[in-house]
Amino acid sequence: MLILCISKTSLAQNISIFGFIKKDQDSLPIPGTSVVLKNNNAFLGYAYSDESGAFRINVESQYEQLVMEVSALGFKTYKDTLIVKDHENVLRNVFLSEKIETLSTVVLKSTEKIEINRDTISYRLSAFEDGTENSVEDMLKNLPGIEVDDNGVIRALGEPIDKILIEGDDLANSNYKVISQNLDPSVLKSIEIIQNYEENPVLKQFLNSNAIVLNLKLKEDKKSLLFGKADVGIGAKNRYTSDLNLALINPNFKLLNLGFINNVGRTAGSQFSNYEFMVGGFNDFQKSFEPKLKPLVFLQGSIMDIEEKYYVENQAFSNSLLLNKKFNKSLHVKNTLYTYRDNFKKDYNIDYTYFVPPSTISYTETNNFDNTDFSLGNDFELQFSPSASSNLNASASFVYKNKNDVNILVTNGNLINQTLKSEINSFNSQIQYTKKLNKGAMVIDGFSGIKSNNQFFKIHPNRLAQDSVNSELNTNYKSTLKYWGAESAFVFKSGKTSHSYTIGVNHTSEKIIGHSYENEMVLDSLSGLDHAKNLQPKAQIKLKLSINERLEFNAMVEGKLSFYKRNNISSSFFLPNADFNIQLKEGKTGNYRVGWEYVSKLETLDYYVDFFVVNSYRSLGLGANQVKPITNNRYYFKHSFSNVKKQLFFSTSLSYIHFNSQFVQESLLNQNYNVSRNVYTSGQNLIFFNTSVTTYAKPLNMSLKMGYNYSRVINPSVINNTYLETINNTSGIGLSGTSYFKSFFNFKFQLNFTDIKGRNVESEVRNRRFQFVFNPVFKITSEWLISSKFENYLVDSIFYDANYMEVTYKPELKKWSLGLYAQNLFNKDTFEFNYLNNYTNTNIAYKTVPRYAYIYWRFKF
Repeated sequence: MLILCISKTSLAQNISIFGFIKKDQDSLPIPGTSVVLKNNNAFLGYAYSDESGAFRINVESQYEQLVMEVSALGFKTYKDTLIVKDHENVLRNVFLSEKIETLSTVVLKSTEKIEINRDTISYRLSAFEDGTENSVEDMLKNLPGIEVDDNGVIRALGEPIDKILIEGDDLANSNYKVISQNLDPSVLKSIEIIQNYEENPVLKQFLNSNAIVLNLKLKEDKKSLLFGKADVGIGAKNRYTSDLNLALINPNFKLLNLGFINNVGRTAGSQFSNYEFMVGGFNDFQKSFEPKLKPLVFLQGSIMDIEEKYYVENQAFSNSLLLNKKFNKSLHVKNTLYTYRDNFKKDYNIDYTYFVPPSTISYTETNNFDNTDFSLGNDFELQFSPSASSNLNASASFVYKNKNDVNILVTNGNLINQTLKSEINSFNSQIQYTKKLNKGAMVIDGFSGIKSNNQFFKIHPNRLAQDSVNSELNTNYKSTLKYWGAESAFVFKSGKTSHSYTIGVNHTSEKIIGHSYENEMVLDSLSGLDHAKNLQPKAQIKLKLSINERLEFNAMVEGKLSFYKRNNISSSFFLPNADFNIQLKEGKTGNYRVGWEYVSKLETLDYYVDFFVVNSYRSLGLGANQVKPITNNRYYFKHSFSNVKKQLFFSTSLSYIHFNSQFVQESLLNQNYNVSRNVYTSGQNLIFFNTSVTTYAKPLNMSLKMGYNYSRVINPSVINNTYLETINNTSGIGLSGTSYFKSFFNFKFQLNFTDIKGRNVESEVRNRRFQFVFNPVFKITSEWLISSKFENYLVDSIFYDANYMEVTYKPELKKWSLGLYAQNLFNKDTFEFNYLNNYTNTNIAYKTVPRYAYIYWRFKF
């Protein structure tokens, strides 16, 4: 099929219909005009005029008579018949007349909160702000139809966003949290949700993307001017904070510098732990080919379901310089240069209980963690569009990380020190060329990169040795991954059908070196070398068929051949992948999608390490003894409905995943140590269901969201030579709301109840959690504002709370303000929490961050 399509495209004799679209009054060009060619009502092709009014459409020369239709908003539609002779190109300049209509009286409502224009939904921010917003993220949490989770991931109309634009331009790519968590929202006039966003100028001429982005619209006095914000705060117990926003925005040049330094719980690295957005659907030609390289050892400690600032001490520094420059209509570049540093400190006691045969195992740890994370990185991207029919995109990025993790713990009366130093380097590059073809386009990708991870892990004393009093275990792990590849995709659209054909090849080379020694004596069982090379050619066919205006069928079939060589042992695999789904869209009851997906893949080398990896003072891990594909079937259903004007949003999703082949850990677990290895098995089943409705209750002047979620995970494992099948059931119900009272008082609230049950053949455990969050805001006068937050938790019979209060003074007609912030008002000592996971139950008591307060001064310009 691929050869036939390429041959047809290459051999057919084509002609070009070209010219200019101008106004008949003054001959000025009309950009964005739609030009359509037909033959006996059969659609042949279309184009849009550029900024100079020029257009060009290539069609096959088999037609002797063509009909050209030209239309633009505000102008009369133009139709003309073209006679094609001797396969000549046809020049046709068109002059459009303005379309003048007499309208009845039109009332424009300046108080409209939400406006809809085709694929764009715009929120007027002055209708949703309550005065407490210090970042774009705070503002987004007030907007119905937009959600921000605890990790800063943003969803609009139920779908994760791809990126955040500023006045239509992208500055940060997938690192959008740098903008959402730092930019001052007071400079914004509105925020737009843009659906079907496509950045590639060639593809967007004939394809609709599934991507959703947010576009930040600035106030008029913030355009073409230097503006920003500066904060500085100081308080009791050596607390300090400082923020700096600098921005210069105009149509051709955008520059943002966003930075902060503090020790009041605001983290830096979390801005770069972003959701991995995947466009999916038919148009997924903006994908990244960068593979993952995971560290072999982690030493981060546990976390809990509450904001880390309440129980983690942190000193943080961050600065990001974002640039987007348009040199002309064809060439523009963007660059993100960033650096950050976090230093976390946390203390907690933890009780472990393992419900395993032959008897339950339990032990206790007292932990002190000191984690330092420094990072420096740069992302560069160049886009060159010499014409409407071609586009070149080149990108390169590098990241340098240096981490130092120290854990001092006491277990069973023994003091143990664990120290992990990690140095991570990464460089990635990608180039994409897109060329418009007759009724389609060609997309060519080339990519390459290298990643390395060097870790030094020290344990004193070595509890894994028989004589551990004076022994010390030192281990060095060095992992490297190199990759390169290319892909070529041919995508076509003919009438209601879109189809694409992709061929490509991907090559990876991995190496892991482990070297362990105790008191200068090399330990052979904990040392070794693994290396692997994998060459994967692939072919893929995708189809999108619009059966009618609302019903759409999508299909993807892909085959990969994997020529895999590990430690001089060669093997080959066939890896099929498929996705079939039917979508019913844009109906009175919303959009529906139902489908089936099959996934097969090979895991990275860290799953196959053939020497023991030291994971902790009591844990060793070994990789699988052979290489096999991991496969699963996924069945899914999704429904969404949105009525933005009435602020009504509804979404439901259900998915069932069955693993035909997967990795599980075969473990030998006792009171003193845990030794495990990866083995293959089948049988893991996962069910996920969630539904939610968000609505605006006009009598209450509030937006409300109600939701329910359920998950069931059946997970097989082998513990102490006994096969266990653990079943975890989690269900939760929640209610949240935001008020928009036109008075001195507003609030947000959240109610959540979670029921967790887990069992295996040996035991059953269960816990219940209740959470209540209340955020009252009091506008005492036009200048004085008091806001606070109270988080209350009841975990089985254990109750605890976290809180803060903020008082702000904003004098009228002034650019400065003063504030007072206080946290842990009742000076709570500990937070206690219980977690259930497979066959493990843990009870954790965290030491809280003691009560503190600071005052701050803020200046905006």
